[in-house]
Amino acid sequence: MSQIWHKLQIKPKGRVFLELFYVTSNSAKFEIATRVLEGTNVHLQQSKIDVPEIQSMEVSDVAHFSSMWARDNLGCSVVITDVGLYINALNGFPGPFVKYANSWLTTEDVLRLLEGKKDRTVFIKECLAFCPVDSKPLLFHRQIKGMITREKTSGKGSLMDRLVVPENHILLSELSNDEFIDFWVKYSAFHLFKDWILSNQN
Repeated sequence: MSQIWHKLQIKPKGRVFLELFYVTSNSAKFEIATRVLEGTNVHLQQSKIDVPEIQSMEVSDVAHFSSMWARDNLGCSVVITDVGLYINALNGFPGPFVKYANSWLTTEDVLRLLEGKKDRTVFIKECLAFCPVDSKPLLFHRQIKGMITREKTSGKGSLMDRLVVPENHILLSELSNDEFIDFWVKYSAFHLFKDWILSNQN
């Protein structure tokens, strides 16, 4: 068994569990992670501590740093995710600064920036960092390709939800709440983490 599985508890029926905190204040993200990790021996708990974010255009750098900070401050193994929105025609803007773009810009602002641009390709990049209490973080990456809508939208959700049409899908903001959760369950980087867990827990 990998040494990473250091913090184990024997539960009823002799099953071995990994105690793990998912550091996020977003209840939907926690629900998505819980659904993906069904069938594993992970005992996932939520932590809502505020985590500082370094200034980098790479979501992997942000997730790597944040996971170590959270691990050191909580004193236990953690998992953390960071998501970025990379618009080709804007040289990857806003990247991992989606939270700030939500405060600074409207969908109309972004669409104006894209006026006259032929390339409307966009990538949603997610990095999941698993940071064991006694070793370096492991990183898992997932990417979703899509297009930026040409229509002004004023629906629900974040700037990303109101701008991005993933391949073979409709605009994210037009999904129902259940469809929205199902979408992110399907494309979550937690699937890669789950595969790693299943290959290392025995």
